[in-house]
Amino acid sequence: MEYLLNTPDGCQPQQFLVVYVHSAVEHHSRRQAVRSTWGNVSRWSTPGAAVTLRFVLGRPANDSDHQQRALVDEQAKHGDLVQLDFVDVYYNLTLKAVGALQWLNDYCHSGR
Repeated sequence: MEYLLNTPDGCQPQQFLVVYVHSAVEHHSRRQAVRSTWGNVSRWSTPGAAVTLRFVLGRPANDSDHQQRALVDEQAKHGDLVQLDFVDVYYNLTLKAVGALQWLNDYCHSGR
């Protein structure tokens, strides 16, 4: 599966935990709520045990340029999106799960 948006740094050298959250393209406010509450990794990470948060999603179902630009802006601001090349609809939830595992395999070799 190809990445449309990705985080260049993946996991930390002392990675302890990766939390990946299935998200939908249009759920920006929900992702923001997670970032500001239990997903605020700065409150859980320590120097020897990094915690990483990633939101996994597909591409807009209607190929909306507006939604895709909003995701690019969100990624530039937060750097925690992993967007895969499949249409983000409920029936592709298995692809989302497999894509998240693929990302972990590709970018988190140092995880415990």
